[in-house]
Amino acid sequence: MQPTGESTILLKRRVIVSVIVLPLFSGFAAFMNILGSPRFQDIRSIDVVRLMAIGACWGVAAAGLGLLIGAKFRKG
Repeated sequence: MQPTGESTILLKRRVIVSVIVLPLFSGFAAFMNILGSPRFQDIRSIDVVRLMAIGACWGVAAAGLGLLIGAKFRKG
């Protein structure tokens, strides 16, 4: 990461892609695990925690995607 004169941080594309792919993969795997559960309608508190973790993973992936798109437009 290198600071510029405008006090912004430039991230390497590899870092941004890893911020997107890793949480997206783990979130998708956990989501498919929840959907495959026969007790999906009988949701328990642990399932709520797992769903919250899935949402956090998807949120990090969406933020990384936003960083990637923003970095692409900033470079011109």
